[in-house]
Amino acid sequence: MTCIRYQKVQCEKAGVQFHLGTEVTEDLIKDELPDSVVLATGPVYPKSKAPGYDSANVVNVLDVLRGDAKVGENIIVWGTGSRASAWRSSLPSKGKR
Repeated sequence: MTCIRYQKVQCEKAGVQFHLGTEVTEDLIKDELPDSVVLATGPVYPKSKAPGYDSANVVNVLDVLRGDAKVGENIIVWGTGSRASAWRSSLPSKGKR
């Protein structure tokens, strides 16, 4: 189970409802009367200018988590964010190094 799938399942167990692809308007907020509005548009990672960053074997962690990018057996995780840390800690259970 991916990190994103696990988090989604946990939210659903807690009764969280997701409304993806929905335009949030002032009328929607007035109709729903939420306690909070959370802006979760997702991170945007800028392209690095580091040598080799444009190589075919350099992928974005979000692409890997979504299943849009495949990785080999020997992996370097470059980054310290929560997504990178969570994914890095799952590598041994997937037989990756």
